Amino acid sequence: MIEFESENALEYNNRGLDYADLEQYEQAIEAFSKAIDLDPNFSQPYKNRGWTYYNLDQPNRSIEDYNKAIALDPEDAFSYNNRGLAYADLEQYEQAIEDYNKAIALDSDFSWPYKNRGWAYYKFRQPNRSIEDYNKAIALDPEDAFSYSNRGLAYAYSEQYEQAIESYNKAIALDPNLSLFYTNRGWIYDKLGESDRSIEDYNKAIELDPEDVIAYDNRAAAYSDLEEYNRAIEDYEKAIELDPENALTYYNRGLVYTDLEQYNRAIEDYSKAIELDPGYAPAYNNCGAAYTDLEQYQRAVEDFNKAIELDPEDVIAYNNRGKVYGYLEEYNRAIEDYDKAIGLNPEDALAYVNRGKAYGYLGEHDRAIESFDKAIELDPEYAVAYNSRGTAYSKLEEYHRAIEDFDKALDLDPEYALAYYNRGEAYGYLGEYNRSIESLGKITEIDLEM
Repeated sequence: MIEFESENALEYNNRGLDYADLEQYEQAIEAFSKAIDLDPNFSQPYKNRGWTYYNLDQPNRSIEDYNKAIALDPEDAFSYNNRGLAYADLEQYEQAIEDYNKAIALDSDFSWPYKNRGWAYYKFRQPNRSIEDYNKAIALDPEDAFSYSNRGLAYAYSEQYEQAIESYNKAIALDPNLSLFYTNRGWIYDKLGESDRSIEDYNKAIELDPEDVIAYDNRAAAYSDLEEYNRAIEDYEKAIELDPENALTYYNRGLVYTDLEQYNRAIEDYSKAIELDPGYAPAYNNCGAAYTDLEQYQRAVEDFNKAIELDPEDVIAYNNRGKVYGYLEEYNRAIEDYDKAIGLNPEDALAYVNRGKAYGYLGEHDRAIESFDKAIELDPEYAVAYNSRGTAYSKLEEYHRAIEDFDKALDLDPEYALAYYNRGEAYGYLGEYNRSIESLGKITEIDLEM
């Protein structure tokens, strides 16, 4: 218990504020509680205790105190603003927005409700309304770097990346020593495909805060985009050292090992991500893909099954499992998976190509062609679809139509060795042996160039 002799509620309230300033929150709560005992109709200690509970990450108790404060003093904009913050902590954004609205109605020149409502709209996936609020907050308080930073996030969410960069430039001009601003601007440069500039920002963020895990994670992703895989792995290792419980970092390092075709190491990382987050569907999916590359098909199917169980609308997982069923020569099951992928995303050209190939293995070449037709309709630049349809026409002994498709595939991808082979074979069936030899000879040229 605190040692403080008085029967004056105001004095206990003020003593509580002193404790709160020292971040001695438990003592502050005792003082505010004593003030309330002495004068239950004094609104200020409810407000102050509510704020203290908020700082102690006890939003429900904070809300209770602000409810009482508002009942006693319904014209106080601060109480509505702060109760809104507590609701936002509970991800009850609609209630938070209602409170910010009330605070603004009571005091339209109070910048904080605009800032806080802007953040609530951002979390509520309403970036345009978020931007409007931050514009107002900036007009009222033009020196607040965080308003520019958060407006930048809202611009980025709505894919207005240039405006996002401008907002972060202003935030950095106001506070050039905060690593978060460089980390976020670096992420936006990455969205613009400017990996070199993003790395510069991550470097600065790490210089300012050598324990900025997100900066290491993001810089690693930028290095990966530049195919500087060893540097990416170094950054992921540093991020793991700083935060060994972050499933996403292991997952991302697994993606790098996959790009390096180091599938066993990739599986180790995906497995660690799953251990840390058993509901992480993409980790199961990519682990299954790595097992597929290692030709461990049954283990791959198990992982794809789990990915689909966790996320029944994961189109990629259905495509991947269908592919494995194809390798296992279970073509009907493969087709079922491709049908499911197409049902979830009718614009997925890959699923149509894969389904067409499965029909081909079953000897159903007409149905295969229908699938390839659809893939080409969706993506007229899809060389694999033309090559696959050409193969189906060859199976139906429609060699001229097959050659047209192989020609188109090669127009789109002049280094497509399989299309040269298939075209050469089709010319051979037509007895055009010189053209057959010429087409097959291209394969050797490609191999020599490689």
